[in-house]
Amino acid sequence: MVVTRRNPKVELQAALSHIYPACLATLFAWGLFHYRIEIEQLFEDLHQATTWQGLPLVPLAAGVCAAIGIGFTAAVIRRLGRWLTARKHLRMLKDPQQAALVPPLPMHLSALEPSAARAAWKSLGYLLFSAGLIGGVAFLQFSPDSHWDADTFERGVAWVVVVVLFFASVYGLLDSLHRWRLASRAERLSRDRALAGNDRVEQPPARASQIPPLEIVFPVAHGIGGRELMHVTAERNVFGRKPWNIAYLRLFANEPGLQEFIKGAWRECGYVHFIRDVDSVSGEELDAGDGPSLFINSRTRLLADLERGPPEPLPCGPRAFTDLAAKDVEVEDEYGSYPVYAPLCHESFWKVAIDILLDRADVVVLDLSGYHWDNLGTGYELQRVIDRFPIERTILLADPTHTDRPFLEAQIQRAWSQMGAGSPNAGEHPRRVIVGQVGGLMGATSRALAAPLQERLDADQGSGSKTRAGALR
Repeated sequence: MVVTRRNPKVELQAALSHIYPACLATLFAWGLFHYRIEIEQLFEDLHQATTWQGLPLVPLAAGVCAAIGIGFTAAVIRRLGRWLTARKHLRMLKDPQQAALVPPLPMHLSALEPSAARAAWKSLGYLLFSAGLIGGVAFLQFSPDSHWDADTFERGVAWVVVVVLFFASVYGLLDSLHRWRLASRAERLSRDRALAGNDRVEQPPARASQIPPLEIVFPVAHGIGGRELMHVTAERNVFGRKPWNIAYLRLFANEPGLQEFIKGAWRECGYVHFIRDVDSVSGEELDAGDGPSLFINSRTRLLADLERGPPEPLPCGPRAFTDLAAKDVEVEDEYGSYPVYAPLCHESFWKVAIDILLDRADVVVLDLSGYHWDNLGTGYELQRVIDRFPIERTILLADPTHTDRPFLEAQIQRAWSQMGAGSPNAGEHPRRVIVGQVGGLMGATSRALAAPLQERLDADQGSGSKTRAGALR
């Protein structure tokens, strides 16, 4: 179970709201027990029975009230405990040494989609519910004890509704089971030890001797500063500059974030590269090739694929990507776009693949929407970006409505404090990183986030810094 923190105000209000029913139910229980004889005598005087099938009603009612009071009292105690813990977490967030130990709010994880297995179980629940509805309608219509007064038309409508719900849930379950089966097959191949590669990553021997302060900025993107947008070509991107090489990193469970990124304007800026998840593998891919041909497990093969990637941009207009995400992604490219390279990497090789993409990238986009410290892979990617890539040419993404900013800031600062020796971010000069917002109007929003990165690349080129545009094409 993923650990989250609570809002102290919400927990305190909930505790206070449970106190009144707890006291009321307890008072009723005490009154019924204490004045049981008087109450029974009163009912006898009114010629009313105080027993039901041998059960004394007054003590029974008192017991029910007592159980309700105990339940509300337990809820008060539980809420007060959560309130105390939430206040402790708030104090920890104010301490830089402890802030990274505080879990996120539940809303921070709400954007993540369940795994294929959980989706299948959810579909099974819908199927059982729809089957129960059919059983209920059948009982109302055919049971001799039923008093259903609906006419023929109303009964027909009820049958149509429940049958449609039933078959829709059957289709959903079959589709979920199919995706689960494909994902399981692909995951087994990705973890097959016989397919493991021999390449390994090199970890920094120690932390950097000089770690500068990092400013984390959550800007609101307003526009592109009067830049003229152009149709992309092999020589210039939408800003009229050399196409970028973009390394895109994210949580595999963040399927909505991946789709938003693909729909955005990043592909207008340059060639996008990211590692695919096994949930995106289709049955045709699994049937067409075996594990060695499907999963990349060596530096030599990945570099060869990168070198022969398609250099020509894609024309304007609508298109659908069928092999990048778990679901098809339909996009509308207003200015054209550049091809996307999304390799499937063996579990033993993905860390090496991250290093290769970082070494050859001009810009890194790391989506931290829904990030939790249990996401070890994304935590590794965040640390690796800090250790190996200039933070000024990195943009972090977060959900505008669900992100827990204090938690995210604490996690970024913790990774920053563990910067490895040899990092391009080490030194005395203060650094700054932008955490942009994803979701909604992705074309305009992503262009507004990309424009400062283009300015940074232009400044690096103007100062004589070495750039790597075109290296992945």
